Amino acid sequence: MINSQDILQEINEIDMSEAELKQWLNRIKEYKNLYSAQKSQLELLENQKTQILEEIKNIDEEMVDVAEEKVLLEDSSEKARTVAKEVIESVTTESLQQIFNDGRTVSINLGTKAGQPTADLYVMHDGDDTDPAKEEGGGIADIVSTTAFLSLSDLISNNVAPFFLDEPNKYVSMEYSIETGNFLGGVADYTGRQMFMNTHDEHLKTIGDVVYKMTKIGKTSEIEKVK
Repeated sequence: MINSQDILQEINEIDMSEAELKQWLNRIKEYKNLYSAQKSQLELLENQKTQILEEIKNIDEEMVDVAEEKVLLEDSSEKARTVAKEVIESVTTESLQQIFNDGRTVSINLGTKAGQPTADLYVMHDGDDTDPAKEEGGGIADIVSTTAFLSLSDLISNNVAPFFLDEPNKYVSMEYSIETGNFLGGVADYTGRQMFMNTHDEHLKTIGDVVYKMTKIGKTSEIEKVK
């Protein structure tokens, strides 16, 4: 063990002036202060490192939770899409068969495009599938879009909002106008929800409980209650 006497003896044996000794002592003091400062800085960095590692751990755990929630959400969303698909297929098929009475059915293909969910709707008739948006004549696109809208609205729980339809029969052939009107009236009766529509179709005017006639005269419109 080195004792203080030995240290003092070694210092006394050093051949340097008092000024040089003070200079060395000052340098030692500076190094000591520098060491203390760097030690404190190192301890601070170690504490920051520990905090950062803990935050990274928490973030990793949150990412795992988010990933699991995403899987559950996607699974629930897919199941909801499947249920909606089946309901819309059933309702639109029933509406087409009620109106056209020729065995038409509706098929919906679910998929994704550019990471976004898609749904393609086709009308099956005599072994052929047709996109109703490209169908010419008969007003199939109008009927399918209207019934799909009505069925989607009815999927919402406790939905008591009225239906607002703009020219639902605009492109429907006259021969199917009566059946379409009867179908819409049946939907209103079944759901118990009000249905507002504007139309030029004479038959649709007859199925309403209250009917107003609007006549444009110049830049104004006259409204007359006819039923």
